[in-house]
Amino acid sequence: MRLPFVPNSYTGRSTAFESQRYINLYPELSAGANSKGVGMLIGVPGKRLFSSGLTAPVRGAITFNGVLYAVESNELVSVSTAGVITVVGTFATSTGRVSMSENGVPPPAHFSQNQICIVDGVNGYIYNILTATFTQITDAYFPTTPLHVTFIDSYFIVTNGTTVAYASDANDGLTWGGNAYRPVQAASDNVQNLINLHQQLFFIKE
Repeated sequence: MRLPFVPNSYTGRSTAFESQRYINLYPELSAGANSKGVGMLIGVPGKRLFSSGLTAPVRGAITFNGVLYAVESNELVSVSTAGVITVVGTFATSTGRVSMSENGVPPPAHFSQNQICIVDGVNGYIYNILTATFTQITDAYFPTTPLHVTFIDSYFIVTNGTTVAYASDANDGLTWGGNAYRPVQAASDNVQNLINLHQQLFFIKE
């Protein structure tokens, strides 16, 4: 139905006075002088409940091989495409943000290429989606207080709030070499986060 105007969408402090809102629509204004109208409302898909079993606090989440993995409190859970939640691992911590990354190689690759690496500021963990095993990283060269993790070119990269970045062995987040670390020297500030963007590592400093 074509209307000669685009309706407002505004909710006031009193819904009895003003309670208009768009449902599954968003406005797009015309950019041309010869358009047939000032704008239009474009429909978007609606929402439906996928799963209701997660409990707060949800500290982080990631998808890998079509499955959602989330850290809620001190547990790592998987959420299937049907919304079924399964506990697959337990952490030593239950609060605070976690950082998660996966090595991007779905089954049926070698078992070491099916890993999710999770760091919580205290420890690091590997969940292998092919063998369904959850293992704490105990390598002596794994950094203390690991805060952030990403994956690039077959290596997990971890930072711990210092000026140094650490790398795992190729496609094996459980093994870390004694010489596989480098200072991030562009500035003397500590690294606050890191991002793999288009196969390039970006370090965010203070």
